[in-house]
Amino acid sequence: MNSRMIAWGLAGVLLGAAARGQTELEITASGNGTLEWTYPTNVGSTSFRVEWAPQAGGPWAGFSNLPAQLDSIAPTGTTMSAEVPTFYRVLATAPMHNPLVTFVIDDYEGDAPGDVLDVFRTPSLGPLNSVAWYEGHGERTAVVTNGLDGQAALLTVPPATALDYIAYLGATNVPAAYLLTWDMEFAEVNGGGGMFFVRFSRADGNGMQVLFGFLDDGRIIRFFDEPSYETFVEVGTFEAGTRYRTYFIYDLASATFSVLFDGQWIVDHAAIPALFKMDGITQFGFDLNQTLGLPGQPGLGNTYLVDNVRFGLLNGPH
Repeated sequence: MNSRMIAWGLAGVLLGAAARGQTELEITASGNGTLEWTYPTNVGSTSFRVEWAPQAGGPWAGFSNLPAQLDSIAPTGTTMSAEVPTFYRVLATAPMHNPLVTFVIDDYEGDAPGDVLDVFRTPSLGPLNSVAWYEGHGERTAVVTNGLDGQAALLTVPPATALDYIAYLGATNVPAAYLLTWDMEFAEVNGGGGMFFVRFSRADGNGMQVLFGFLDDGRIIRFFDEPSYETFVEVGTFEAGTRYRTYFIYDLASATFSVLFDGQWIVDHAAIPALFKMDGITQFGFDLNQTLGLPGQPGLGNTYLVDNVRFGLLNGPH
């Protein structure tokens, strides 16, 4: 993309407030991610703002959402410089951005900030009092706080503790292809055997069981039978401090599941083990476990941000 960037001098108390008092300055050098401009003494500015546009005539926009604070740069001398974004990428996401029919949207936007542990909440879309971070054991916490998109669930699961999430759909839905998506961020990849797994109902009626998920050592795994240390397959990796959206297709009609993660199909029509209920679905959930661990890898504890949990009928082929 060819775009021009201009440094603006903002006069006095009119910092970013109006066009009056703004002086366009000449950029004397640019390259390697740095802009340089000259600061004439007669401009009288108290700060500068870098803007960008898709073409020379504008429209112009600032970089106020960047940590570099390019919207308010204090004078440092007659010649100044600032680092600006110079690289771009385009990522392909799932071919289905929304379910055909959505049953649950749990995005925390209607929740007051604070403790939600063991509280059955009403999601933004879904049955009354149908979702909760609950059960498990130990001194774990679940708090609604600022994060990801507006508000998110901040989940702290120390060593030797566990925490579950449940979403009741309010009805028994027929065997079909369903789409579950959620956003998450891990505070740490710490080498431990802690787990963040997605879970569904068992065929024998004995609660729910995990099928796919994330280990705190950075691996992503799926199970091909009753979960154990011998029945999982590594399918990908993830990094700490990075926001990810997972697209999980749970196809009860074909008894398969697929996972799109970070732009890649890391699971593609794998068989759903026979231990899972496949004649309909009434609930889904997550299992955060720092108690079980792996051989030689005890759970070391972790903190997670979770947001935008959605579940519904899949829209389109997969």
